[in-house]
Amino acid sequence: GGLLSLALAPSNDINQYWSVKVAEPQNLSGVNFWEYDVIFLAGAPPLPETYAQRIKAFVGQGRSLLITYGPESDTGLFNSTWSGLTGVVYDQPVPRTFTRAGYYSLGSYEMAHPIFSVFNFTDNRPPEIKFYTLPRMRTVPGARTLMRFTGDRPALVESRYITGRVLTFTAPLDARFSDLTGHAFFVPF
Repeated sequence: GGLLSLALAPSNDINQYWSVKVAEPQNLSGVNFWEYDVIFLAGAPPLPETYAQRIKAFVGQGRSLLITYGPESDTGLFNSTWSGLTGVVYDQPVPRTFTRAGYYSLGSYEMAHPIFSVFNFTDNRPPEIKFYTLPRMRTVPGARTLMRFTGDRPALVESRYITGRVLTFTAPLDARFSDLTGHAFFVPF
């Protein structure tokens, strides 16, 4: 959550055209979701059912949601709560033990999608960012994979929920699992 909020608001001295509010799951009762256009669920934290339903209603009314998988994400809870929104089903959590001998990187992406319009990739290839291990997951029909990891594994998935949109980044952003947050690609992404 801290890395995402820093990427969204790197400095209080910079003119921003958006407002960022960070709230821990236990403090959501005081947040009026309707004051915002997008909700980020960093690490897909466990939420009481009432908050999950509020988020689903928020998205269903034409707003957006970005969910990132985290090393502490409960895949069973993710599947029961968020798979219907995200189009992403986790079959196995990210391995807790791994070597850094091999890695996945960002591979193909849908160049025409507006989310990638801010990037100017050399040779139309994303930078080599290392993901040392990934959870096992799959997408369901109707979900659209916007970016893949090497090995043809979905990295960024888009889905529609009623009139809203949901983006899911399927791998942990945590520095133990990837060098993404230390790369210049992270802030515009």
